[in-house]
Amino acid sequence: MRKRFEIQLEIGATPIKEIEITKRSRDELPPLLEALQYIYITSEINEKVFNVIEKRVRTTKEGRPGLSLWEILV
Repeated sequence: MRKRFEIQLEIGATPIKEIEITKRSRDELPPLLEALQYIYITSEINEKVFNVIEKRVRTTKEGRPGLSLWEILV
């Protein structure tokens, strides 16, 4: 079974919920980043999203570990 995301932060890493996303951009990326941040922070929603991804991603117990479900989503 794949991990959903790495809970332990690396030294010097900023937690996702503390990242400020600029809203003064005409680019399409800030709304997408805000949506990903919201999914990551809100446990009820990330539970539902990861359940859907787990059903769609093929998993085996053999071989090396693959991407986490968060990396697959992003």
